[in-house]
Amino acid sequence: MRLFDKLIPRRSRTRVQVVGDGAAWANPLAYKSATVREAVDAVARHAGKLKPRHMLGDAPVRDDLERLLALRPNPAMNSYDFLYKLASQLLLKNNAFAFIHWRGSRLIGLYPVDYTSVTAEEDATTGALIMHFTLTSGRDFWADYESLIHLRRHFAERQVLGADNAPMNDAVELVNASNAGTLNAIKSGTTLRGILRVTKKALDPRETKKRRDEFVRDYANPEDASGIAALDADMEYSPLDPSKLYTVKAEERRQIKDEVYSYFGLNEKIVRGSYSEDEWNAFYESTLEPIAIQLSLEFTEKLFTRREIAEGHRIAVEANRLQYASANTKTNLLNTMGMLGIIKIDEGREIFNLGPVPGGDQLIQNWNQGSNAPKEVKTDEEQN
Repeated sequence: MRLFDKLIPRRSRTRVQVVGDGAAWANPLAYKSATVREAVDAVARHAGKLKPRHMLGDAPVRDDLERLLALRPNPAMNSYDFLYKLASQLLLKNNAFAFIHWRGSRLIGLYPVDYTSVTAEEDATTGALIMHFTLTSGRDFWADYESLIHLRRHFAERQVLGADNAPMNDAVELVNASNAGTLNAIKSGTTLRGILRVTKKALDPRETKKRRDEFVRDYANPEDASGIAALDADMEYSPLDPSKLYTVKAEERRQIKDEVYSYFGLNEKIVRGSYSEDEWNAFYESTLEPIAIQLSLEFTEKLFTRREIAEGHRIAVEANRLQYASANTKTNLLNTMGMLGIIKIDEGREIFNLGPVPGGDQLIQNWNQGSNAPKEVKTDEEQN
């Protein structure tokens, strides 16, 4: 993107030295696999529904930063697109970056960095950490680490960068081989119908082809409805049974795909959207919540000064986990929280995907408190 020509400053390579991490490369072939793509999409589309919020202590702050994070981090992307892209890059490359564009002390935007490789470097003069990107356009750019939101996976072996996805390559190759084998079997089953064997010895190859062509013309012609073929004594025809051609069994294909799904922290039910409440919660806690925690910590550290953080400013990244709960679970939870007086009316309505109402910022109180009990809250349809 030409955008980065303006946003990311160039660095002189004579001023930097490579940190021990080496380079992290993106594998462009992985995303071409349908199984990998549907797995990445399953995680990214749920990550896109996370809600970054500017908080001061426990109270939300309605300001430009809140609107930028919640609505449009940059002119080309809304919040969903921005988070979807970061999550996709995190899974495919194990390192996802977003450039923070400041104009003085004002935050202008957040831009995901599309790169093919990245190297962690150190300024030989100041010791500052610098990230050297080779962008998808082929250009080289450098950015101070403090000006980047950085998410990573498999962060065990390196100082700055997450490890590569080499362990996934075998599973991707198996998926591709399985698909190719099935495709070839289908093609063979529709084109190769039988073997015509000429038993006469020392027959010229050209003569063999001629005999084959004659047989096809006379007896494999769809206009010939007789269904009867006549063969010379020196010819044998053996039909092939397409059902006996080798294809990868359904169970084998499922196991191969499950290896890819497991690598990305999900299963087929999450991919297909057929999960139960408990399965969703397990997926959230094992896969989505770590992304939300990283986003919250990176946004807080990189978007606020030390003083602002000390005052209680932070970015909370939330998810409406109850959206996928059963109606019975929602009702029980609302009753319990209402009895304790720890949930607001609008928060209770949000659990049931209802909009806010006047006075909805008040706490739901114990229903047994008589005159202090809240008035009945009607749905939008009932009010109309």
